[in-house]
Amino acid sequence: MRPDGSDRRTRVVLYDGACGLCSGLVRTLRRLDRLGRIEFLDVTTEWDDIAARYPQLLQDACLVDMHAIDRNDGRVLTGFEAYRSLAWVLPLAWLTLPLLYVPGVAAIGRRVYRYVADHRSRDTCARPPRRTTGRGDAAIPPGQPPRK
Repeated sequence: MRPDGSDRRTRVVLYDGACGLCSGLVRTLRRLDRLGRIEFLDVTTEWDDIAARYPQLLQDACLVDMHAIDRNDGRVLTGFEAYRSLAWVLPLAWLTLPLLYVPGVAAIGRRVYRYVADHRSRDTCARPPRRTTGRGDAAIPPGQPPRK
């Protein structure tokens, strides 16, 4: 919130928090969102709040595709279009905007998004937790015991 009570967040991203791929993407987007323009809502744990705010949405659809809601005009964008809308609010992504609007790129982007979304599953995209040394400072490669 701004001092005047207004909210600078212009997008709401709905994602499948039980999916390691989706959660990893959200972690990256949070790091890129230096201006605090995106609100992230996990469809698996925050559905009651989402359904109250956006009654037109179906949870099953939100679990299939990432959704981005433009808070300025209420548009709900999914898949590639959702990603493209995020490029407008993430300064580091502004460099990609011209490319995202080249003729043919949207068609390719939709196909790539659909392929990835259709071939992920909650079981296969889950990332194993990182193992640490106990000091929290170094990751241990999978299958290796911690050093003593």
